[in-house]
Amino acid sequence: EPTTEPTQGLAKEEPEAAPAMPSGPAGSVVQLGFYDNVGQANAAWATLSGRFPVIAGAGKIVVPFQNGQRLRASFASPQEARQACQLLRAAGDACFVVR
Repeated sequence: EPTTEPTQGLAKEEPEAAPAMPSGPAGSVVQLGFYDNVGQANAAWATLSGRFPVIAGAGKIVVPFQNGQRLRASFASPQEARQACQLLRAAGDACFVVR
């Protein structure tokens, strides 16, 4: 088991759930939140993708971790991931780029 924190913060994480991770360049995935269950993660995705077209165009990833679910979005490049996270932060939402 990885020893990374399940919530936003220090982002020195490895893709520990390989089946849920898309192939793509390192740094092209953004963590959008941590939820108690898949239903909450899916509801959050629906809300975020409705508010942000950049999220609607990304790949949804729900990764089981400890006692919850990580909601992540995959992008074609690290630059797209950084830009998307900047947009969310500017609107008051939390996120970080998974390295």
